[in-house]
Amino acid sequence: MSVQHRRGYAALVGLLVVVVIILVLMVGLPGGGSSSGSGGSGGSASGGGSGVGGVLGAARSSRNTARQAKLSINSRAITDTIVAYQVQNGSLPHSWEDLGIAPMLDPWGQAMRFECLSERGKASVTIYSDGPDGEPGTDDDQSETHDLPI
Repeated sequence: MSVQHRRGYAALVGLLVVVVIILVLMVGLPGGGSSSGSGGSGGSASGGGSGVGGVLGAARSSRNTARQAKLSINSRAITDTIVAYQVQNGSLPHSWEDLGIAPMLDPWGQAMRFECLSERGKASVTIYSDGPDGEPGTDDDQSETHDLPI
């Protein structure tokens, strides 16, 4: 057998190995790695942690984590803007218009809201997001409260 044929076979075997690996990742191993020996498809798309379901679940989880991080970063930026306003004006803002900027958007594209409170020598700001559904007053709403220097 010539060297060219051996290289061709090696490339073909390598390609087959890659295809098998991709298929295993997509469908999961038969039995989902369980020791019951049932031969079932425990790693199916709806299954626990392997196959397409596991990959999609991990991607969804990563996306949610990134959105939470973005929300927290935006909340901190709003707080910093409010502190700068307070230092410059000696009072707390009541609206985005007071701050002179457009409303910041949450990770789901909705305008965030804020409320500043000052009582008994303490000041704080609470930043609100209506969450993924964009509806205020639902279970997925999120908020962060930050203390402000006086």
